Amino acid sequence: MIERKEVLNNLILFKNPIDETLRDLSKFNWDSEEELITLTVRDLVSLLQRYFSGELAAIDLEKWANAIESRDDIALEKKHSSLLKEFIYELANSHLEELLDFKRAKYWIDVLEGLVRK
Repeated sequence: MIERKEVLNNLILFKNPIDETLRDLSKFNWDSEEELITLTVRDLVSLLQRYFSGELAAIDLEKWANAIESRDDIALEKKHSSLLKEFIYELANSHLEELLDFKRAKYWIDVLEGLVRK
């Protein structure tokens, strides 16, 4: 049986098709008493680079962000948690925010890579 932490890692790194990962996640309670894994700035840069290469579609990233948003079992890199929340919110709520396109993805890559270089 697949463990929760492994499923969360698959989610963060987008290792499998999002619908498959969501099915795996549905086997576990939404609430968690502890954070099991941490989402980092580097993880987001990697996802955006995969979007640029055509490996991931904007709709995939929107589903991914909806799966990540507000989870108790995923921590955000402490140093940049507010920016990570903003990024995830924007991706998860494209109907309220900007729809992800190459221009917006480039903006986010520049912002996030700037944090990594500091």
